[in-house]
Amino acid sequence: QGEAEAGRLQLEVKGLQDQRARLELELKLASSSRKFAEAAELSAELKALCVKLDGDEDVALQQQVLEQVETEKASLAAESAREAALQRELQQEQRSLDRRRFDLLLEHLEAVRAVLPEAEAAQAELLS
Repeated sequence: QGEAEAGRLQLEVKGLQDQRARLELELKLASSSRKFAEAAELSAELKALCVKLDGDEDVALQQQVLEQVETEKASLAAESAREAALQRELQQEQRSLDRRRFDLLLEHLEAVRAVLPEAEAAQAELLS
């Protein structure tokens, strides 16, 4: 909807710019022909057109900026969703690593407990 409105405004601005160029030429022609009343009328029409054109250009620019903002918001939302998904994946990997580390520590503890009687026997033999 916003794109259609921006397109319509751009076409309107283009039409007004064309009309301004036509009026400027007619004004020069009227001035050079010494048709001062007609020139004054064209000058007033040209001024009014310029005011409208400036306003329409501002509206078109605002519309374009709003569209860019909406696009950036959508992009930001997508990036935020991706970041959240990556964060969840990272947490799952961290839990998996923590579990594996704990299992290895338990294996190490069992191995130490298994050799502990032999080490105590060897120590007693060395001390005697």
